[in-house]
Amino acid sequence: MRISRVGQRVLFLALAAWAARAAYAQPVITEYPVPGGSSTGITVGPDSNLWFTEGRNHVGRITPAGVISEFPSHPCLFAVFPPACGAAGIAAGPDGNLWIAAFAIPPYVIGRLTTGGIYTDVVPTPYPGTLWSITLGPDGNLWAVGDRSGSPNAVVRLTTSGAATLFGFPSGGYGDGARQIINGPDGNLWATETGQKKIARVTTSGAITEFPAGPGSPEGLAVGPDGAIWFTEFPTGIRRMTLTGAITRTIPTSVGDAICTGPDGNIWFGLFEPASIGRLKADGSITTYAIPSGWRAYAMVPGPDGNIWFAGGTTVGKVDLSVVRQLDEALDVPASSTPMKLVMLLGIVIVGLRLLAGRP
Repeated sequence: MRISRVGQRVLFLALAAWAARAAYAQPVITEYPVPGGSSTGITVGPDSNLWFTEGRNHVGRITPAGVISEFPSHPCLFAVFPPACGAAGIAAGPDGNLWIAAFAIPPYVIGRLTTGGIYTDVVPTPYPGTLWSITLGPDGNLWAVGDRSGSPNAVVRLTTSGAATLFGFPSGGYGDGARQIINGPDGNLWATETGQKKIARVTTSGAITEFPAGPGSPEGLAVGPDGAIWFTEFPTGIRRMTLTGAITRTIPTSVGDAICTGPDGNIWFGLFEPASIGRLKADGSITTYAIPSGWRAYAMVPGPDGNIWFAGGTTVGKVDLSVVRQLDEALDVPASSTPMKLVMLLGIVIVGLRLLAGRP
């Protein structure tokens, strides 16, 4: 049977539609239930697994294949409120161990966990409050930020031998949130001051410079693919800040805490309402993918397997970038248009089949 040129085009579009449909049928996001509680922070460990903190004084390890193991961390001293006694920030240290900041119930400590799951309290923090975020600095020390009602927001520097130093933010702020700290591209640390609505640059000697963020509350931040600082600001959206503190771009969107740069060169972030993961491309276009469980993403990192991993709620989640690429390539349009494009292409398939059958 000879197929006309129109018929050939229709068949080509039909194949494209079915390919896109097959790709879209695969889950972009896969979630793995945390057996004992909720996930809070997440990082890539020195063993190429993902490690995450839980709200019940445990730390979890998840392999790229999704196998979870749990290990006890700082013991909870208040049995009445065990869910509130746990770990928040987590980072891989320069010594091949994981470093964990405990939260919510005193004594507030920073602990060390081997990749074999052995936990040790290293030092009570000089800061009497929750340390939400901890990271490895360019100087080989651990750096953390936190907040507590009645105590000024501060930065903590910790050596692997347990020597801790406290640095206060110039603008002060009491219990209103210093939420995340990261290692910057300029040899400094960068942190969000949520309540003060500022972004702070911290040198390894402890000198702090503050820059105004915007009218909203800055939450998470990351080094973007362009070497600038990108941060989420609730409820404004995502902002870009130069290393000199100038805000040069604002992307309006619904945002939460989590943000990171993916191995695909895009910025990935968490949205609260509805609970989903967003992708921000260089042209400013945003694609969102719903989190099946409905839990929010509180922390996010690029994984050792080339995917995006996030912690939040009672699961640890993975954004499969290979599926995202399949969706993009199958339709050659932004993935956010995939559902509508599929409907259109499937309509073309039906019309094409009727033409091939000799019916109008």
